[in-house]
Parts: sequence; structure tokens; C-alpha cells
Amino acid sequence: MRFLITGISGFTGPHLAAHLLKQPAVEQVGGLDRCGSSPSTAVPLPLDIAHYQVDVCVPDDVRKVVAEFAPSHVVHLAALPQSPGIDEESLYRVNVLGTLHLLRAVREHDSETKVLIVGSSACYGRMSEGSISLTEHTPFQPVTHYAASKVAQEMVGVAFHAGNGLAVIRARSFNLVGPGQPVSLFASSIARQIAAAELGLGEPTLLVGNLDSARDFLDIRDAVRAYEQLMLLGSGGEVYNVCSGRPTPVADCLELLVAMSEVPMSVKSRTEDLMRRGQEIGIQVGDNSRLRETTDWSPDIPLERSMHDLLQYWRIRLADGSTDS
Repeated sequence: MRFLITGISGFTGPHLAAHLLKQPAVEQVGGLDRCGSSPSTAVPLPLDIAHYQVDVCVPDDVRKVVAEFAPSHVVHLAALPQSPGIDEESLYRVNVLGTLHLLRAVREHDSETKVLIVGSSACYGRMSEGSISLTEHTPFQPVTHYAASKVAQEMVGVAFHAGNGLAVIRARSFNLVGPGQPVSLFASSIARQIAAAELGLGEPTLLVGNLDSARDFLDIRDAVRAYEQLMLLGSGGEVYNVCSGRPTPVADCLELLVAMSEVPMSVKSRTEDLMRRGQEIGIQVGDNSRLRETTDWSPDIPLERSMHDLLQYWRIRLADGSTDS
């Protein structure tokens, strides 16, 4: 099997590449990312991958990479997140048109190639009153343009499957945590502040935003195992929640990290919310029954280890003089 991963230099890509290269049936792993981007996660990109610097918004370049690498499987991770400074037009251009360009290139190369589009639980929006968990049948209620762009991305995949017969599988991932998580996300922001305080690079005061929400947290290393299993056992046209199935208050993540700190930390609320989305959506928890029934996957890594490894990641990174995310 030959796996091509788009967005390989992001949070998930290096973890996925490292996992795939351990599988005996995987012949080669290729990675595609934008020109000038570089890995910033705890897992460095393996040296023996075929690495292409290509923007998914340039269709001719995407077509050339797909034809040259000739993948049997494609994992589509490339996407823009919801963050300050990213305009709505860019979100739709990368997340929707980038997916269109990729699937068109795959169709032209080999219509038997399996494609996994990694989407987001942001598509679901707010849980309805009385709802226990979000299933794959829950209607979309996007509350941000990022979420809307991920809905549209999925629909592009649906159209290529229904209209062109491509084996497009969709994964809706919930809140992924672990080493290498971007600092723009709550747990990583807290972990970085603690590591900075321990090294004398910051004050021992944690600036936090909204703590009244709960999320379905899943370790990134459990998530990449799920993606691999879906590529092998998932059905084209289907969608699968990738989640733990357990709601965890955001405040509990804070408590776990503070308890691991080597220096006393105080907590201070700030008006500018570090977890702005938490103000919009109070709770999100997914149902992973379909994923479990389709594969032999189950989450293995407890949240305590995810938080510990995330904090260790920032301790090492800051001690080495790195300040980026």
C-alpha cells in the first residue's frame, strides 16, 4: 500500500506517517504540504517519506504529485483552522476547493484509490437539549465559517463517491489532544504557559478563558490508529465519528495540567477567551459505535497521559529555545 498524506506537516500528519511506516503492508508514505511550511509537532517527519511542497489550491501541481506518487490510499488532512487572521474566503478556498482539486486528481489517476477525508465535529454545532451524544445521523448546525467549510468539504467527497464512484470515506474527528497540539487550542496553551513558568520564561499565572464547557477529547495517537483502520476497513460513502465517547469538562483538563506543574500556578480569567468556541457550544460528545463496529479500534490512551505528554512536549520545546507552535 502507498499512502499519500496531505497537510503532513500539521498536528496529525507526522503522527500518522510514523504510525503507517510501522505497518508491514505499507510500502511507502508520501506527504504533501504548502511551500515553506515546516513540521512543528513532537513527532518529526520520518526521513524516508516522499515529501512534496505543493499547495492544494493549485490543481495542476496536485495532479502532478498524485500521478508521480501513485497512491493506493490518500488521507486528506490539509485544511485551514478557525483562528484569528484567517478570513472566510481562505477557509472555503482551502477546505473546499482544495478538496475538489485533490479528488479530481485522484479520479484522473486511479478511480480505485481509497480516500479518507478527515473532517470535524464542528459540523454538528450545538447539541440539542436532551441529546446524549452526537451520531453520524445528527443534522449539521455549523456556527462558524470553519464549520461550514468542513460541511462543504464533506459534500464534495459525497459527490465524488455518488457521482464518480470514488471510494471516499469521511471521518469526523472530535477534540484531538496530545504532544504537538497547536498552542491556539486550550490544553496546549495551558501546557505551554506552565512549561514557560517552570523554566522562568513566564509568570506562574495561567490566563484562561471560558471553563464552563465540556468536550470529547481523544489522544492524537489513538486518532491516527482509527484513520488507518478506516482506510483498511471503512466503506466508501460512509462517515465515522472519531472520538472517545466521553465528555470531559474543560476545567478538568486545567486541573490535570496544574497538578503536574513543578511550580505553584495561579489561575486568572481574561476577557479575551482562549477557547472562544466554548462560549458558543457548551458541550459536545460523540458516539463512536459505528467506528468500533466497523474496525477493531478502541481508544487506549487515557486523558492523563495525553496531558502529561503534551506538557512534556512543551517543556522540551521551550528548553531547546523553540517558541513557535
